[in-house]
Amino acid sequence: MSTVKRVLVGAGLALVLGLSIGAVFSMDAQAQQGRACFAAPPPLQPEEPLEMNSVVVNNLVKTVKMEKEVFECGPDVNPADGNPDSVDTIRDVELFTEILEFVGFDDQGNFAVNRFVSPNPKKTFEVVICDKLFNSAAVPGISIACNQFPIPTAQTFELVNCHPAEQVIILDPVEMNTVVTRRFIKTIKAEKEIFECGLPGTNKRVIVDVNLFTEIFEFLNGQLFKKFFEATICVKDPSAGSPGKVVLGCRVVNVPPLAADSAGTNVLSFLREPFALQRVKALRSTGERVEFVAEGSGIASIQVQIFNATGRSLFSQEIPGDRLTWEAQDTTGRFLPNGVYFYVVTARGVDGQAQRSRVQKLAILH
Repeated sequence: MSTVKRVLVGAGLALVLGLSIGAVFSMDAQAQQGRACFAAPPPLQPEEPLEMNSVVVNNLVKTVKMEKEVFECGPDVNPADGNPDSVDTIRDVELFTEILEFVGFDDQGNFAVNRFVSPNPKKTFEVVICDKLFNSAAVPGISIACNQFPIPTAQTFELVNCHPAEQVIILDPVEMNTVVTRRFIKTIKAEKEIFECGLPGTNKRVIVDVNLFTEIFEFLNGQLFKKFFEATICVKDPSAGSPGKVVLGCRVVNVPPLAADSAGTNVLSFLREPFALQRVKALRSTGERVEFVAEGSGIASIQVQIFNATGRSLFSQEIPGDRLTWEAQDTTGRFLPNGVYFYVVTARGVDGQAQRSRVQKLAILH
């Protein structure tokens, strides 16, 4: 059943993204000047713009998600009105997100997922733009020009005044896909929201697509193995002159589990604040309570591990935020006796990166 959800752009994604795409690839630079684009009306505009499909070969899982938007473009005699005075081009913009995973067993025989973090990221991005040009004296008949552009994933962006986009309605902004093998079931749900943001110190507005992915692995007996929460965030520049610059960059953001008292995770914060762990502090409060603090930027979660003098693990916990309070107990709740212990703090950024502190000493005196 279709659900109507209002999502896009204050100035209209139609105009904003259309202007950013530029002109047809087969046309010369002079023909690119003064062009305008706006979102095509139905039936050209797909009511269900999200498509997702997975295939499995042995233990290799390949998932592709495609988001399609269609624009009408043409010469613009009056640029102030933001609309082409005549339409001579239909422009398809397709953003592909590809996920590659190997599902198998680790050296200890435990069920494991290799999400191909290196050399490739967990998710790769590519945009395909096709222009269908007609009613042109320079190009008789119908001419089709297509090109593809890889999307960089390393940029960071500073965004201000973000708000949910409006005006454009997308039907069914949620897409689900399931694959079944002899050993496991893989389900992916993608939920799309679109925001409009500003760039500090300029009047420029950018479009930010946020897709929240919920990825679930299950054994065929129904036992839940793993659930991943990730957001993919793509920033589009409404004033870019080259089709290859339409999408400035995309990032994959790891979304940590939400604590009961947490206000949530700001998935846009990675754009403003690159992840870095600077130092770790262990602050004593009342009794045996110790508060571990990870100082740095872009920190989404903190993990504390406690070891005894022989290196045996006594305690390990990871929670959202940059600080964790420890009650001098092991994982069973037993208070540790007086002595010298060792701790390691691992901080994780919203983009999934992790940095670990050096091993440090901690004395417990009751």
